[in-house]
Amino acid sequence: MAKLNIQDPPASGSGREFYLLGYNRTGIDSFIIALSYVLMPIGLVAAILRMLLTHYKNQQKASNYNLLCHALIGGFVDLSLIMILSGGLDELNMGIFFIVFIAILFLMPAYFLGNAASKAKLKFSQLCHSYIVMSLDEGVRYIGTLAQLTGQSESDVRRDLRYLQEQGLIPHGLTFYEGQGAEGAVKETTSTARTGQAAAPSGSSEKTSASSQPKPKPGPQQLPKAMRCPGCGAQNTVQPGQAKPCDYCGTTLTYI
Repeated sequence: MAKLNIQDPPASGSGREFYLLGYNRTGIDSFIIALSYVLMPIGLVAAILRMLLTHYKNQQKASNYNLLCHALIGGFVDLSLIMILSGGLDELNMGIFFIVFIAILFLMPAYFLGNAASKAKLKFSQLCHSYIVMSLDEGVRYIGTLAQLTGQSESDVRRDLRYLQEQGLIPHGLTFYEGQGAEGAVKETTSTARTGQAAAPSGSSEKTSASSQPKPKPGPQQLPKAMRCPGCGAQNTVQPGQAKPCDYCGTTLTYI
């Protein structure tokens, strides 16, 4: 189960707490990490198999990168210990060359994998924050609409929402619907129609002249749009005609 690190609310935007999710590490993952430091070849193979089987899940990507990172660090530790215990590092020059060689071979890829794990963890945390804001604050409950706004497939959205419910970040009783819906546009259209009816004159001649005029064709309904912040690269949901500051860095985003 992933650990949660509850951050302070962003300086601007929705004001909802930002949950920085931890690695979605299970008992199997912990066993593979331990195995990587004891028997690195077996641990590395197990980490690769784990990645091939679970990397399609958004919540598992950061943990998979982290597993491979630990497997490579375990390889460095294992080879270093073997050479030290076997006396292979008695010659100073040979020992330095060997340490540098295995460091390049194992630690450099481990560094890049660790960096990828951190980025994947932040990216998924931002995606989950978008789900929470859109579903709870903005009332977007259609799977297709959430997929369009976040750039995810509908199967990924279903899986992510199920994960958020398991973590208690979205109520289990919250209902989501298949397909796409224009919740915001429908509410705005309905409100405008009611306002127009209330302001309409009651004279019969005016009603007749108004009804004789051709009715303008309604324009296409605009939906909320997911926009990437040019300042920090985070995904933000922007309503039609709205200019809002980024939830994470405050850069102003304008609906286009």
